[in-house]
Amino acid sequence: MIENSIVFATLHVRPSAQAVALGAATVAAALPAPLKERVKLIDLFPHHSVDDMATSILAAHPAIVALGIYVWNHHQVIALAKQLRARQPDCRLIVGGPEVTANVDRFAHYQLFDYLVCGEGEDLIETVISAIESGDHREECCRSEIPVDLTRQISPWLDRQLIPAQGVLWETSRGCPFGCSFCFDARGDHGVRTVPYPRLEQELALFVEHGVSQVWVLDSTFNYPLERGKELIRLIARIAPHIHFHLEAKIEFIDEELVELLSTIHCSVQIGLQSANPQVVCKMRRHFDADQFRDHVALLHYAGITYGIDLMYGLPGDDDQGFRRSVDFVLGLQPNHVDLFPLAVLPGTELFQQQQHYGLEAEPDPPYRLIASRSMSPDAMAACGQLAALTDLFYNTGRAVGYFLDLCRAVDLEAVELVEAFGTWLLGSRGVTVQQLLDQNWTADQALSLQREFLQDWLAENTLAFLWPAVDDLIRFHSSWAQAQLGADIEVVEESVALDGRQLKNPWRCAGTVQLRRFNYCLDDWILAEGDLVEQAEYGETVGDIALFFRSDNQVECVRVEGIVPSCFPDDGSFPPVETLRSRGAIIDEESYLAWLSQAIAFGLVVAD
Repeated sequence: MIENSIVFATLHVRPSAQAVALGAATVAAALPAPLKERVKLIDLFPHHSVDDMATSILAAHPAIVALGIYVWNHHQVIALAKQLRARQPDCRLIVGGPEVTANVDRFAHYQLFDYLVCGEGEDLIETVISAIESGDHREECCRSEIPVDLTRQISPWLDRQLIPAQGVLWETSRGCPFGCSFCFDARGDHGVRTVPYPRLEQELALFVEHGVSQVWVLDSTFNYPLERGKELIRLIARIAPHIHFHLEAKIEFIDEELVELLSTIHCSVQIGLQSANPQVVCKMRRHFDADQFRDHVALLHYAGITYGIDLMYGLPGDDDQGFRRSVDFVLGLQPNHVDLFPLAVLPGTELFQQQQHYGLEAEPDPPYRLIASRSMSPDAMAACGQLAALTDLFYNTGRAVGYFLDLCRAVDLEAVELVEAFGTWLLGSRGVTVQQLLDQNWTADQALSLQREFLQDWLAENTLAFLWPAVDDLIRFHSSWAQAQLGADIEVVEESVALDGRQLKNPWRCAGTVQLRRFNYCLDDWILAEGDLVEQAEYGETVGDIALFFRSDNQVECVRVEGIVPSCFPDDGSFPPVETLRSRGAIIDEESYLAWLSQAIAFGLVVAD
């Protein structure tokens, strides 16, 4: 155990692959070797008690503790600092992070910290620690006046401050060229500083070496400048094409060449729209062209690239009907995910300074959410929050992207109208309260069950019950596809297997994450052939189907079971002995079924029960 250690403690949002102390490690990597040898990084989580957090820190025998304060951990970190002060008064506390930078006077008022670090900490941390250890214990604010030179910055990954695990946070540039009024990144210098490519190459190679599966790129806009964004994707494609990268993009800087490059790697792209009202976003120093947005999203869609879109409610000049129109616009673009959240009036932003101008009333403490404004009453904010929660439950949690627009067209509803109909049913017929809707941590299985209940009821009430078998197939197919995509790869064996008489008497079952699903119609007749929902419901024959869903080499596969009578075949993932299936009338072509079963076993999709 290192005595007089220097602890960098990070209180994360939650345990996840993204819970990586990149900020703390980057600052620690900037220290000279003698100080760096005393560094210990400690990860903390909200479910820990403040007392337990303090105990884990003090167990490292720290002389100095550095804490980072963000919107999500503000109150707990202050409580933690009080504990540390009470339990080890001679331990010196340093605090930094966006909350401190935005409101340094507030943190000085707490009288808990020896040093307040405002702005980027890499060039300040050695000075602060040296001052503490030389006996200068005055509470003092240190502010970075010159942006950190990323060409000289020491990588926390290559410096081994962090060891890559399944998830990695990766900074390839810093700064934002855009001046969005609500965004903390818009403050100060609007230039973009980039990490040199030789370092990025080494970091990528390290991630590959350690078997990293996901990388979250922290750049505010990875595709600005556009040519640098393309070069970054070429670099990823060359070194780490099998790692999944999460990217933040600006729609104006997406073109056909970039989309073609993105299709060569595993990635998902998040696009910040915020509002589909040009007048609203213009006030926030943003631009929106509906046709351009639609066209550029279509490039991602038809290239098969996963993409999500951000929407915000409560922006100055917007109202609940404006947010409703934005939701409808976005759902019509068929994103894989929609992030919907209320405006936060963050200290340090231009919008924070303009509160009186726009008549904004916001929470004085984190998370600083808007309560009301001239254009948005408290009731309107509540209505927006309810619509956001319904959209999240039905579309996101329910993984509805694959069938949502087909269903809307079939029943002649706008996208937002279908979500609202679901809300009327959920809060009325189903008896769920608004508070339950907002507070419950809904699972995908719960959302799927609610979708099926709602749509069966709604179609019957609207004299469209004849659509239900086809709608049910669409929901089952796309939920199974999504579940397979999120699951682990099945290791395909591809060994030759000849089934003898003894083996035929044995039961078999689906392997690992392979799913077996029953359908009302033959998949080849319409879903796999991209047929029309209404035509299938009106003219299709309900002969049924059984299919397996699985992921292999990061690609989802759907394989139909051959030679069977679907209505008589079990749908619990089991493959009973052939004689049992014969007795149930479940086999229509035994030779075809046995050939299929033999191949499924050979590929590792089916294993002995």
